[in-house]
Amino acid sequence: MADDLGMGDLSYLGGQPQTPHIDQLAAGGLRLDNFHAYPVCSPSRAALLTGKSPLRLGLAWTPLPPWSDRGLPEGVPTIADLLKAQNYFTAIVGKWHLGHSAAGQHPNRRGFEHFYGCITGSVDYWTHRGRRGGLDWQRNGESVLEQGYATDLLALEAKRLIQKHDFARPMFLYVPFTAPHQPLQAPKGQYPEYEKINDPARHTYCVMVTEMDRAIGEIIRSLKERGQYQNTLIVFLSDNGGAKDQGANNSTYRGGKGSVFEGGIKVPALLHWPARLPAGGCSSEFTSLL
Repeated sequence: MADDLGMGDLSYLGGQPQTPHIDQLAAGGLRLDNFHAYPVCSPSRAALLTGKSPLRLGLAWTPLPPWSDRGLPEGVPTIADLLKAQNYFTAIVGKWHLGHSAAGQHPNRRGFEHFYGCITGSVDYWTHRGRRGGLDWQRNGESVLEQGYATDLLALEAKRLIQKHDFARPMFLYVPFTAPHQPLQAPKGQYPEYEKINDPARHTYCVMVTEMDRAIGEIIRSLKERGQYQNTLIVFLSDNGGAKDQGANNSTYRGGKGSVFEGGIKVPALLHWPARLPAGGCSSEFTSLL
Protein backbone atom coordinates (compact mmCIF):
# COMPACT_ATOMS: atom_id res chain seq x y z
CA MET A 1 0.00 0.00 0.00
CA ALA A 2 1.31 3.42 -1.01
CA ASP A 3 0.52 6.44 1.14
CA ASP A 4 -1.00 9.49 -0.62
CA LEU A 5 -0.15 8.35 -4.16
CA GLY A 6 -1.86 10.22 -6.98
CA MET A 7 -3.46 8.69 -10.09
CA GLY A 8 -0.94 10.62 -12.18
CA ASP A 9 2.13 9.36 -10.34
CA LEU A 10 2.93 5.94 -11.80
CA SER A 11 4.68 5.60 -15.14
CA TYR A 12 2.28 2.90 -16.40
CA LEU A 13 -0.48 5.50 -15.99
CA GLY A 14 1.54 8.13 -17.85
CA GLY A 15 2.98 9.70 -14.72
CA GLN A 16 6.29 11.50 -14.36
CA PRO A 17 7.79 9.33 -11.57
CA GLN A 18 9.51 6.25 -12.96
CA THR A 19 8.05 3.06 -11.45
CA PRO A 20 9.33 0.09 -13.48
CA HIS A 21 8.57 -2.60 -10.89
CA ILE A 22 4.98 -1.50 -10.31
CA ASP A 23 4.63 -1.17 -14.10
CA GLN A 24 5.69 -4.82 -14.47
CA LEU A 25 3.10 -5.91 -11.91
CA ALA A 26 0.44 -3.99 -13.82
CA ALA A 27 1.46 -5.49 -17.16
CA GLY A 28 1.64 -9.00 -15.72
CA GLY A 29 -1.64 -8.93 -13.81
CA LEU A 30 -5.06 -7.32 -13.60
CA ARG A 31 -5.31 -3.53 -13.51
CA LEU A 32 -8.25 -2.14 -11.55
CA ASP A 33 -8.70 1.18 -13.34
CA ASN A 34 -11.86 2.26 -11.53
CA PHE A 35 -10.84 1.57 -7.93
CA HIS A 36 -11.86 3.75 -5.00
CA ALA A 37 -10.65 4.26 -1.44
CA TYR A 38 -11.50 6.77 1.28
CA PRO A 39 -10.11 10.31 1.07
CA VAL A 40 -7.73 9.96 4.07
CA CYS A 41 -5.49 7.34 5.69
CA SER A 42 -7.14 5.70 8.69
CA PRO A 43 -10.58 5.00 7.16
CA SER A 44 -9.01 3.26 4.17
CA ARG A 45 -6.78 1.12 6.37
CA ALA A 46 -9.70 0.17 8.59
CA ALA A 47 -11.78 -0.85 5.56
CA LEU A 48 -8.94 -2.83 3.99
CA LEU A 49 -8.16 -4.83 7.14
CA THR A 50 -11.71 -5.47 8.37
CA GLY A 51 -13.92 -5.45 5.28
CA LYS A 52 -16.28 -3.17 7.20
CA SER A 53 -17.29 0.41 6.50
CA PRO A 54 -15.25 2.75 8.70
CA LEU A 55 -18.58 4.40 9.59
CA ARG A 56 -19.35 1.26 11.60
CA LEU A 57 -15.96 1.48 13.31
CA GLY A 58 -16.02 5.16 14.30
CA LEU A 59 -13.10 5.86 11.98
CA ALA A 60 -14.73 7.49 8.98
CA TRP A 61 -13.98 11.17 9.24
CA THR A 62 -10.31 11.86 9.86
CA PRO A 63 -6.86 10.31 10.04
CA LEU A 64 -6.02 9.56 13.68
CA PRO A 65 -3.75 12.32 15.07
CA PRO A 66 -1.04 11.54 17.66
CA TRP A 67 -3.18 12.97 20.48
CA SER A 68 -6.19 10.76 19.70
CA ASP A 69 -7.22 7.88 21.96
CA ARG A 70 -9.44 6.31 19.31
CA GLY A 71 -8.54 3.26 17.26
CA LEU A 72 -9.77 0.09 15.64
CA PRO A 73 -12.42 -1.19 18.08
CA GLU A 74 -11.51 -4.30 20.02
CA GLY A 75 -13.43 -7.41 19.06
CA VAL A 76 -13.57 -6.55 15.35
CA PRO A 77 -11.69 -9.30 13.48
CA THR A 78 -9.11 -8.31 10.89
CA ILE A 79 -8.01 -10.19 7.80
CA ALA A 80 -4.89 -11.07 9.80
CA ASP A 81 -7.04 -12.69 12.50
CA LEU A 82 -8.89 -14.74 9.90
CA LEU A 83 -5.78 -15.86 8.02
CA LYS A 84 -3.90 -16.64 11.24
CA ALA A 85 -6.77 -18.98 12.13
CA GLN A 86 -6.04 -20.75 8.81
CA ASN A 87 -2.38 -21.24 9.84
CA TYR A 88 -0.96 -18.25 7.96
CA PHE A 89 2.06 -16.42 9.33
CA THR A 90 0.87 -12.80 9.53
CA ALA A 91 3.09 -9.73 9.47
CA ILE A 92 2.83 -5.99 8.96
CA VAL A 93 5.87 -3.99 7.87
CA GLY A 94 5.17 -0.26 7.68
CA LYS A 95 2.59 2.23 8.87
CA TRP A 96 -0.25 1.12 11.18
CA HIS A 97 -2.29 4.31 11.87
CA LEU A 98 -5.25 2.49 13.42
CA GLY A 99 -4.74 3.41 17.06
CA HIS A 100 -1.82 3.73 19.43
CA SER A 101 -3.03 4.80 22.90
CA ALA A 102 -4.03 1.34 24.20
CA ALA A 103 -2.38 -2.05 23.79
CA GLY A 104 -5.55 -3.56 22.35
CA GLN A 105 -5.30 -1.18 19.38
CA HIS A 106 -1.79 -2.30 18.41
CA PRO A 107 -1.10 -4.63 15.46
CA ASN A 108 0.32 -7.45 17.59
CA ARG A 109 -3.09 -7.63 19.27
CA ARG A 110 -5.02 -7.45 15.98
CA GLY A 111 -3.94 -10.70 14.38
CA PHE A 112 -0.39 -9.82 13.33
CA GLU A 113 2.36 -12.02 14.72
CA HIS A 114 5.04 -9.59 13.61
CA PHE A 115 5.08 -5.80 13.41
CA TYR A 116 7.87 -3.49 12.27
CA GLY A 117 7.47 0.19 11.49
CA CYS A 118 5.57 3.19 12.83
CA ILE A 119 2.33 3.09 14.73
CA THR A 120 1.13 6.67 14.12
CA GLY A 121 0.48 8.43 10.82
CA SER A 122 3.68 10.24 9.95
CA VAL A 123 7.36 10.00 10.85
CA ASP A 124 10.60 11.61 9.76
CA TYR A 125 12.17 9.35 7.12
CA TRP A 126 15.64 9.62 8.66
CA THR A 127 15.13 10.04 12.44
CA HIS A 128 11.87 8.01 12.59
CA ARG A 129 10.38 10.53 14.99
CA GLY A 130 6.74 11.52 14.82
CA ARG A 131 4.95 14.85 14.65
CA ARG A 132 5.45 15.53 18.38
CA GLY A 133 9.12 14.56 18.35
CA GLY A 134 8.90 11.13 19.95
CA LEU A 135 10.53 8.05 18.45
CA ASP A 136 7.92 6.07 16.53
CA TRP A 137 9.81 3.08 15.14
CA GLN A 138 9.32 -0.31 16.70
CA ARG A 139 9.54 -4.03 16.33
CA ASN A 140 6.79 -5.97 18.11
CA GLY A 141 6.08 -3.30 20.70
CA GLU A 142 9.69 -2.41 21.48
CA SER A 143 11.09 0.91 20.26
CA VAL A 144 14.21 0.51 18.12
CA LEU A 145 16.88 3.04 17.15
CA GLU A 146 17.94 2.21 13.61
CA GLN A 147 19.85 4.16 11.03
CA GLY A 148 18.52 4.51 7.53
CA TYR A 149 15.87 5.84 5.20
CA ALA A 150 12.43 4.56 6.20
CA THR A 151 11.50 3.14 2.78
CA ASP A 152 14.76 1.17 2.64
CA LEU A 153 14.34 -0.17 6.17
CA LEU A 154 10.83 -1.42 5.42
CA ALA A 155 12.06 -3.24 2.33
CA LEU A 156 14.91 -4.84 4.29
CA GLU A 157 12.53 -6.09 6.97
CA ALA A 158 10.08 -7.51 4.42
CA LYS A 159 12.95 -9.25 2.62
CA ARG A 160 14.25 -10.68 5.88
CA LEU A 161 10.85 -12.17 6.70
CA ILE A 162 10.52 -13.71 3.24
CA GLN A 163 14.06 -15.08 3.23
CA LYS A 164 13.77 -16.85 6.58
CA HIS A 165 10.16 -18.08 6.31
CA ASP A 166 9.27 -21.76 6.03
CA PHE A 167 6.73 -21.71 3.22
CA ALA A 168 5.22 -24.98 4.35
CA ARG A 169 3.13 -22.43 6.25
CA PRO A 170 1.53 -19.75 4.04
CA MET A 171 2.35 -16.08 4.63
CA PHE A 172 0.27 -12.92 4.73
CA LEU A 173 2.57 -9.90 4.49
CA TYR A 174 1.03 -6.43 4.65
CA VAL A 175 3.48 -3.68 3.63
CA PRO A 176 1.94 -0.21 4.03
CA PHE A 177 4.74 2.15 3.01
CA THR A 178 4.98 5.63 4.51
CA ALA A 179 5.90 6.96 1.05
CA PRO A 180 5.18 9.32 -0.55
CA HIS A 181 3.38 10.88 2.46
CA GLN A 182 4.94 13.99 3.96
CA PRO A 183 7.42 15.01 5.27
CA LEU A 184 8.94 15.36 1.82
CA GLN A 185 12.34 13.71 2.32
CA ALA A 186 14.41 11.67 -0.07
CA PRO A 187 18.01 10.61 -0.73
CA LYS A 188 19.94 13.25 -2.66
CA GLY A 189 21.51 12.97 -6.07
CA GLN A 190 20.42 9.46 -7.07
CA TYR A 191 17.94 10.37 -9.80
CA PRO A 192 19.34 12.85 -12.34
CA GLU A 193 16.22 12.39 -14.48
CA TYR A 194 14.34 14.57 -12.00
CA GLU A 195 16.90 17.37 -11.74
CA LYS A 196 15.06 19.52 -14.28
CA ILE A 197 11.92 19.63 -12.13
CA ASN A 198 11.85 23.17 -10.78
CA ASP A 199 9.21 22.67 -8.11
CA PRO A 200 11.12 21.39 -5.01
CA ALA A 201 8.05 19.57 -3.64
CA ARG A 202 7.40 17.82 -6.95
CA HIS A 203 11.05 16.91 -7.33
CA THR A 204 11.27 15.29 -3.88
CA TYR A 205 7.90 13.60 -4.30
CA CYS A 206 9.00 11.95 -7.57
CA VAL A 207 12.15 10.62 -5.91
CA MET A 208 10.10 9.25 -3.01
CA VAL A 209 7.79 7.40 -5.39
CA THR A 210 10.71 5.90 -7.31
CA GLU A 211 12.37 4.88 -4.02
CA MET A 212 9.16 3.08 -3.04
CA ASP A 213 9.10 1.34 -6.43
CA ARG A 214 12.70 0.24 -5.94
CA ALA A 215 11.76 -1.17 -2.51
CA ILE A 216 8.88 -3.10 -4.06
CA GLY A 217 11.34 -4.49 -6.59
CA GLU A 218 13.52 -5.77 -3.74
CA ILE A 219 10.54 -7.56 -2.17
CA ILE A 220 9.63 -9.11 -5.54
CA ARG A 221 13.23 -10.27 -5.96
CA SER A 222 13.08 -12.02 -2.59
CA LEU A 223 9.90 -13.83 -3.58
CA LYS A 224 11.56 -15.01 -6.79
CA GLU A 225 14.66 -16.19 -4.91
CA ARG A 226 12.46 -18.29 -2.62
CA GLY A 227 10.49 -19.70 -5.55
CA GLN A 228 7.25 -18.09 -4.33
CA TYR A 229 6.65 -15.40 -6.94
CA GLN A 230 4.37 -17.40 -9.24
CA ASN A 231 1.97 -18.40 -6.49
CA THR A 232 1.89 -15.15 -4.54
CA LEU A 233 -1.09 -12.84 -4.87
CA ILE A 234 0.24 -9.27 -4.82
CA VAL A 235 -2.27 -6.48 -4.26
CA PHE A 236 -1.02 -2.94 -4.87
CA LEU A 237 -3.04 0.19 -4.14
CA SER A 238 -2.94 3.64 -2.56
CA ASP A 239 -4.83 4.55 0.60
CA ASN A 240 -6.22 7.77 -0.92
CA GLY A 241 -5.51 10.32 -3.60
CA GLY A 242 -2.39 12.45 -3.64
CA ALA A 243 -1.90 15.63 -1.64
CA LYS A 244 -1.48 18.29 -4.32
CA ASP A 245 0.25 20.73 -1.95
CA GLN A 246 2.87 18.02 -1.33
CA GLY A 247 3.83 17.49 -4.96
CA ALA A 248 1.28 14.87 -6.03
CA ASN A 249 -0.52 14.69 -9.37
CA ASN A 250 -4.03 13.24 -9.53
CA SER A 251 -4.15 13.19 -13.32
CA THR A 252 -7.32 14.74 -14.74
CA TYR A 253 -9.33 14.16 -11.57
CA ARG A 254 -10.65 17.05 -9.52
CA GLY A 255 -9.45 17.49 -5.93
CA GLY A 256 -7.01 15.40 -3.94
CA LYS A 257 -6.36 13.93 -0.51
CA GLY A 258 -9.11 14.94 1.93
CA SER A 259 -11.61 15.55 -0.86
CA VAL A 260 -14.48 13.32 -1.95
CA PHE A 261 -14.01 14.43 -5.55
CA GLU A 262 -12.40 11.66 -7.56
CA GLY A 263 -8.92 13.09 -7.09
CA GLY A 264 -9.25 12.19 -3.43
CA ILE A 265 -10.85 8.76 -3.70
CA LYS A 266 -9.94 7.23 -7.06
CA VAL A 267 -6.60 5.48 -6.62
CA PRO A 268 -4.22 3.18 -8.53
CA ALA A 269 -4.83 -0.51 -7.85
CA LEU A 270 -3.87 -3.87 -9.34
CA LEU A 271 -3.80 -7.60 -8.66
CA HIS A 272 -0.88 -9.79 -9.70
CA TRP A 273 -0.86 -13.60 -9.37
CA PRO A 274 0.92 -15.39 -12.23
CA ALA A 275 -0.37 -18.83 -11.26
CA ARG A 276 -4.01 -17.73 -11.41
CA LEU A 277 -4.44 -14.40 -13.21
CA PRO A 278 -3.55 -13.95 -16.90
CA ALA A 279 -1.26 -11.08 -17.78
CA GLY A 280 -2.53 -7.92 -19.40
CA GLY A 281 -5.93 -7.81 -17.75
CA CYS A 282 -7.74 -4.53 -17.16
CA SER A 283 -11.08 -3.95 -15.44
CA SER A 284 -13.03 -0.70 -15.57
CA GLU A 285 -15.73 -2.10 -13.28
CA PHE A 286 -16.38 0.01 -10.19
CA THR A 287 -14.36 -1.48 -7.33
CA SER A 288 -13.43 -0.25 -3.85
CA LEU A 289 -11.81 -1.18 -0.56
CA LEU A 290 -15.14 -2.69 0.48
